[in-house]
Amino acid sequence: MNHSLPLVDLPINTKAIIQEVLSSAFHLNLLELGFNKGKMLQIERKTIFGDPICIEMGSARIILRENEARTIIVKPCKY
Repeated sequence: MNHSLPLVDLPINTKAIIQEVLSSAFHLNLLELGFNKGKMLQIERKTIFGDPICIEMGSARIILRENEARTIIVKPCKY
């Protein structure tokens, strides 16, 4: 899995590196929360319907809605 995909499509517990945060109504909010290019993260868990999702980024856990997670493009990694 070497291609980029929206964060919402990343399998649970798969580490990934942020490639881009697409422009959206909450673009600046995501950047302020630390969703910056090159940052490593993973999806810790999803609700039964997939919205919202819990993201682990460093020692922080952040809850995002599916439409917010869809604007974060990541590349899965093996670390």
